[in-house]
Amino acid sequence: MMNRRPNSCRSLRSTFSLSIVVVGALAVISAGVLIATTSILQRTTSDVAAAVESVRLVEEAEIGLLLHARAKDAVIKRDIESELRDSLASAKRYVTSASERRVLENAAASVETYLQASRRADSVRDPDAEADAFAALEQLVAINLEHTRAAHEEALEWNDIANIAGVVLGIMILAIAITLMLWLRRRVIRPWFALADTVRRFGEGERTARAEENGPLELQDMSKRFNTMADSIASQREAQVAFLGGVAHDLRTPLSALALAVDMLGPDDPLPPEPQLRRTLAVIARQIHHLERMVGDFVDMSTIDTGKLALDVDYHDVRMIVRDAVGLFSHTDAGAERLRVALPRNPCLALCDDVRIGQVVTNLVSNAIKYSPATEPIAVAVDTDESDVIVEVTDRGTGISREDHRRIFEPFRRVGSRTAAAGTGLGLFNVQRIVEAHGGRIEVESVPSEGSTFRIYLRLARASATASVAASHARS
Repeated sequence: MMNRRPNSCRSLRSTFSLSIVVVGALAVISAGVLIATTSILQRTTSDVAAAVESVRLVEEAEIGLLLHARAKDAVIKRDIESELRDSLASAKRYVTSASERRVLENAAASVETYLQASRRADSVRDPDAEADAFAALEQLVAINLEHTRAAHEEALEWNDIANIAGVVLGIMILAIAITLMLWLRRRVIRPWFALADTVRRFGEGERTARAEENGPLELQDMSKRFNTMADSIASQREAQVAFLGGVAHDLRTPLSALALAVDMLGPDDPLPPEPQLRRTLAVIARQIHHLERMVGDFVDMSTIDTGKLALDVDYHDVRMIVRDAVGLFSHTDAGAERLRVALPRNPCLALCDDVRIGQVVTNLVSNAIKYSPATEPIAVAVDTDESDVIVEVTDRGTGISREDHRRIFEPFRRVGSRTAAAGTGLGLFNVQRIVEAHGGRIEVESVPSEGSTFRIYLRLARASATASVAASHARS
């Protein structure tokens, strides 16, 4: 396998999430700066407009003050006084600071002092009062101009801040985009193309091709899964090669026995005595049965693996299925004295294909006989729980290690001491697939050198179905 780099990369999801968070934060900062700048510019614009209007009103007041000082007609003076007071009263609406308010109040008081003095002087000008009022109005103009300059400078300052912030944030967003693109190119796109090339080479027959586990965590996970799959395929291929060797060896034994038996019955030789002939025919029958069993395993495996396993399901009493399957071994030397069968008194109905379930039981019993000493008993039992019918086959044979419990159900796989026994390595694979096709499951408990117990679970028929089947049997 290829050297795999250490996992030091972020996941693609976390990288994109972090990028989105950073860009979002920059966008929020940009929006905040824009809102703050807009608010400040709006405020300064309002201050400038208020200052301009205030200056206009003050200048009107100054003009009115000069006209009042030079007017001779009392009616005109009263009109000018009214306009002066109105201008100063209107100027109060445009005050933007406490200092401006104090100056405006001082100017209004100075103007009022001048007006009072002009009445006491009996229409004679009072230069000092007039100068004080005019100076107060000029001070009001000056403070408004000062506010205008301050607002203008603040607007320029914030405009510069907004420009700088915009440029900086734009550069940062551009830098993040460039960095993300470079990261994607180096850490995502290149490893992705490398993985695609590895898959292509593996598909073209380079079975040693393995992907480097680098890049984002998601891509590393894909590479690990591919490497695991490739290792599994390689292991399966090795098992198949070993299986072919085992099958060739297993076929040689019955074929050699058949050839020897046929040689004893040569076409030009006289027939042997009847007892010897019967023994020879029995040998031929056993070897033919062995060959049929091996071919049957292949056919079943092919049917199951292509998803074409057809089930003829109906309600069947599992006790009868087990009894018939065990009966196949009761007349053999291996099973006549060793099988111990325990069946409940009440029917155990399951919706199943009785032929296929019989095949399952036959396979489990055959394995128990094959992998246990000839002197040890084999227990076969049927039981039920709240939801399942349970068939249990127990032997006191070689046993299976815990790490091999799963592997024994793989096709072409024989583990531990079982590799020495003849067989295709497909029996338990077929058993598991047939049971699962019925919606059931198979479990194994085993201790090396102490024996094994295989249990299959089939769904127990409902009480209504049980009553219906019982009534049908009673009518028949």
